Amino acid sequence: MLSQQYVLITVLLLAALFQANTGKITGTIVEARTGTPLPAVLVKVQSTGQQAFSDADGKFEIADVPVGSQTLLVSVVGFGLVRRDVMVDGTNDVNVTIPVNEGASTYVENVSVGGSLFREAEPGVATQSVLGSREILALRGLIADDPFRAVQVLPGVTTGDDFRAEFAMRGLGPGNIGISIDGVDSPLLFHTVRGVQDTGSVGLINSDILESANLLAGPHPQRLNSHLGSQLDFATRDGSRERLTVRALLSASAASTVWEGPLGSSKKASWLVAARKSYIDWLLRQIDSTTGTTFGFTDTQAKLTFDLSPRQTLRVSAIAGQSVLREVEDESPGVNTLDRATNTTLIANLQWRFTPSAKLSTSQQVYLLTADYRNRVLDGRTREEGGDRDLTWRGGAEWSPKSGHLVEFGALAQSLHMRRVDRRFTSTTEQLLVDTTGDAWSAAGWAQYRWTPSARVSVTPGVRFEHWQLFDQSKASPWLLAEFEVRSAMRLRFGAGIQHQSATMDHALGTLPGDALVPERSATIEAGLEQRIGSAWRINLSAYHRQDDDRLRVVNGEIRIENNRVVLPNTAHWDNVLTGDTNGAEIVLERRSIGGFNGWLSYAWSDSRVEDIQRGESYPADFDQRHTVNAYVGYRWGGRTSLSARIRYGSNFPIAGYVGEDSLGYTLSAQRNGIRIPEYARLDLRGDRTFTYRKSRLTLFIEVVNATNHENFRLNGFGVNGVTRRVFDPIESVFPLLPVAGVLVEF
Repeated sequence: MLSQQYVLITVLLLAALFQANTGKITGTIVEARTGTPLPAVLVKVQSTGQQAFSDADGKFEIADVPVGSQTLLVSVVGFGLVRRDVMVDGTNDVNVTIPVNEGASTYVENVSVGGSLFREAEPGVATQSVLGSREILALRGLIADDPFRAVQVLPGVTTGDDFRAEFAMRGLGPGNIGISIDGVDSPLLFHTVRGVQDTGSVGLINSDILESANLLAGPHPQRLNSHLGSQLDFATRDGSRERLTVRALLSASAASTVWEGPLGSSKKASWLVAARKSYIDWLLRQIDSTTGTTFGFTDTQAKLTFDLSPRQTLRVSAIAGQSVLREVEDESPGVNTLDRATNTTLIANLQWRFTPSAKLSTSQQVYLLTADYRNRVLDGRTREEGGDRDLTWRGGAEWSPKSGHLVEFGALAQSLHMRRVDRRFTSTTEQLLVDTTGDAWSAAGWAQYRWTPSARVSVTPGVRFEHWQLFDQSKASPWLLAEFEVRSAMRLRFGAGIQHQSATMDHALGTLPGDALVPERSATIEAGLEQRIGSAWRINLSAYHRQDDDRLRVVNGEIRIENNRVVLPNTAHWDNVLTGDTNGAEIVLERRSIGGFNGWLSYAWSDSRVEDIQRGESYPADFDQRHTVNAYVGYRWGGRTSLSARIRYGSNFPIAGYVGEDSLGYTLSAQRNGIRIPEYARLDLRGDRTFTYRKSRLTLFIEVVNATNHENFRLNGFGVNGVTRRVFDPIESVFPLLPVAGVLVEF
């Protein structure tokens, strides 16, 4: 009997000792931007491997965790891998709320509560799209690993060239669309080959360091440089302020890595470094085993963020990249055949933000961009070379004197430098076609006033005034945006604006002596209606009209048929000879949810025509695409697996030039842009699966590009027989069905 009592006492003592040496961890997992609870999230104790999944309310519980400092790993597909340190004392339960950021970011400073699932970049803009980090990573594609490929799936975006990152919209091509990264607005943000037609391009920046991408399609505030068309703005994220984190991605075309962490123990500063190296040349050989062309690129990005004080933040960033093309033809090459082309870009960006009060904030930015290129022929001589330099200062402020009133204003000063050299060779001689340098500057100021008398109404007038020194031109570009809540969950938006875009120094090289080019002009009106359906669905309808004037065209620059005879290019030059009209309508059905299905289905109709006032000819614009369908659907299946599909369809662009078609093939024509590239249709499928270990996470990607194996084509530089009037190879095929895979490791 006594021995039984000893045994019972011993068991009770051991149980009490065990209970004192363990504890319970409970908590809630929420999405950082909206504060919405996240279900099916894996929470793992790093030291023991104990784990649990959050329920439908985002709550989790892990019992019998050893006392002491413990690290929790929080993992869900599509969101950053989070580590949270907790202290288990064995007496009281540990209860934590853990926010997780979408995409690649692991650092969360503030958690929003009750934020809308639908994002808007600019109040009052009728047609706009916002991609978060999670969507950029899902849509960038494993072949190109390029954020511009994510943008190509957005509503209304038109593109039919699988090899190029640039895109068109509403009848306007890449040259008329503004693109910026952290306020650096430039057409040179791509890996590409300059001075050579029909090459490819890839975005200069790694998708893993992006926070968002905002696309404003219609009239919008013109805070950055002046462009005729839409504005696309990328924003990079800051580095983690919690701990050192590492990501390494091996995709079908490139290997990349991102390192980030805090600076100092106070965690008032962070750093981030990313690097990417492509092997896309191998991929091209798999697509076409007969090709002798190889293209590769390398780029790096770095960013430092400092909180100088609670009201001041300094950001310093740099982007550097180089692309190389080697082109070897099977046939006997000539002395001017391209052998090796290199393109090098460097961007240094300094941004300072000061918020002296809740009513006033100011920002200052200075950036320097340099881009150099050199194209060599087989014997090592340089055929084309040159470079660009852009030094820009931009300052701005936001002032809210009282509730419902917001005044924004800013100014810009830009200095540009250009160098161009173009040569042609024989076996013994050299002909210098172009050898020039140029300098130009511009200055601009802008202001807008947003009046919000109630939560249902906002009105925003604004204007940008700019002077371009190149041709001594000054223009004012006004805009007006309005938004009205007709009834609950229904909003009406209206936008009107005039936009100008100045000719470039490259245009100036191609003008006749004594000619002065004027800025191109577009005037747009647009109306849109948005209807929310519950908290997860919305439908958006919009219609617009745009009038273009003083558009640029290369006069006498194309071979054509005129009065039944072949007319060759003669004294080709740029001139403001085009006017045009564009009408269009778009409809977008969209669903946003933290879990389950996300995505959109969009249809856009557009009719864009131009008229040459000198020649009296009218034809569809080069980037006129009548019908466009873009769709994306993603489904998070539990916390470890996600499936997605993206669809792009386009009736396609005209074959730019005087090209016709008969029973024998393509022929010269008297009508410009008379026939079109065959319709473009592409379905891409993708699956992601995560595996979480005690100190790391591995994600496997599988993607099928062009799953239906539809034969798509892009415009190609074509040849012409002036005697027979036959046109050779005006189009060429692009990606066939192509399965690819990738792997991501996070520490």
